[in-house]
Amino acid sequence: MQTSLNICLLAAVVDLGMSLICEICGGFGNTCKGSLQFCPPGQDKCGITLLEGTGALEVRSIAKMCVRSNACDEPFTSINLGRAGEVWTQLTCCMGNECQGIIPTLPPLNTTPNGKQCPACYALRSLECKEEIIECTGDQFYCLERSGSITVGGTNVMIILKGCANNASCNDMHENSFLDGIHNIVKANCTLASGVASIVPGVFGLFVQTVAGLLLDWFPRAQI
Repeated sequence: MQTSLNICLLAAVVDLGMSLICEICGGFGNTCKGSLQFCPPGQDKCGITLLEGTGALEVRSIAKMCVRSNACDEPFTSINLGRAGEVWTQLTCCMGNECQGIIPTLPPLNTTPNGKQCPACYALRSLECKEEIIECTGDQFYCLERSGSITVGGTNVMIILKGCANNASCNDMHENSFLDGIHNIVKANCTLASGVASIVPGVFGLFVQTVAGLLLDWFPRAQI
C-alpha cells in the first residue's frame, strides 16, 4: 500500500513539471525492484533494458534507469562476438506510472547473413584475443572493437571484445553514471564492415551499463 502511494505521489510530481523520477535497479532475470530516484538534468525518460546473451555469454538480465529520450530512437542493440556468443538488448522507454505495468520482451534475433564479415574474439583479464572471421547477420553492418578495463567490486579487470554490431550498438546512446566505472580505454570504435572507417566515440552505452556488474560472475566461462 505504501509503495503504491509513493508511486502516485511521485507521478504527481512529474505531472507538475518537476524532475523526472524513475525506478533504478538491475539484476538477473526479467524483473528487478529498486528505489525511486530523481533523474539528472537531460535524462527525460525512464528506461527498462532487457539483455540476453547466448553461447558462453549466456545470461538474461534487466536494468531500470533514467535515459535521454534520443536513446529511445534506436532501442535494439545486437553484437556477435563469434565463438564467445551473441548479446542483444532491447530498451523500452516509459514515463511515470506506465513503467510499473511494463513487462519487457526481446525481439527474435535476425540470423540471416547480410554478406558482411568481421574479425571476432573475446577475452577477459587480457587485451589480446585470438581472432576468427565471422559472418554478420541482420542489421549488423559494423565491425566493433573495444578494449580497456572496468572496475567491478573494487577489482580492475582488463577486457577486449571484437565482432559484428548494428548501428545502435555503435552509437553513444546517452551518458550516465554507469559509465564512470569504465577506465583506461585503449580502443572504442566501429568501422563499416566494408572496410571504410567510421569511428564512433563512446561505443557500448547500454550494453556496458547492463553487463558491467555481471562480468566477473558470468564471463570467465567465455575465455577462449
